[in-house]
Amino acid sequence: IKEADPDAKVLGCSTAGIDSAFIKMVMDAGAPFDILTIHPYRTELIDEQFMKELRDVYDLTAAADGKAKPVWITEMGWPTDIPNGWSERQQASFLARTYLCSAISGITGSVSWYNFREDGSCPFYNEHRFGVVRHSDLSPKPAYRALASVCKTLAGQTLVNQLDLGEDILAYMFANDE
Repeated sequence: IKEADPDAKVLGCSTAGIDSAFIKMVMDAGAPFDILTIHPYRTELIDEQFMKELRDVYDLTAAADGKAKPVWITEMGWPTDIPNGWSERQQASFLARTYLCSAISGITGSVSWYNFREDGSCPFYNEHRFGVVRHSDLSPKPAYRALASVCKTLAGQTLVNQLDLGEDILAYMFANDE
């Protein structure tokens, strides 16, 4: 790729989860990439742990040449299927928290939610229920509104610091870039 276009950005790995051992193996083999891509699906979202995992994998990317590479989440989501998925409200919470944790971690340059539109209309098949808008009429699920709120709120904002509001409360201050 670089031979054909030295300025091209090569995305690499696309690991299921954050598979540090696999990423290290790829890097040790000398496979070049400019941006690490991950699919950090999980059954639960523990915010501080997720942010630590993002920082750790970012640090890992510097192991080969001393220069850390951007980390992009190129696929992440929670389905709202019956009976094993999450409620639409939980999906919205996970979406907002994923984007916030990614911004707070300071290392994630891009987050791609899987997926925008539901893949089908079967309420029992999880692959049909990841979307933030419904398959049949494109009506928004709560996750769509959560995504819009997070994007609007964080646009042009930079993380300033963490606030201490008491035990078991995560709070951060953002400020306008201007």
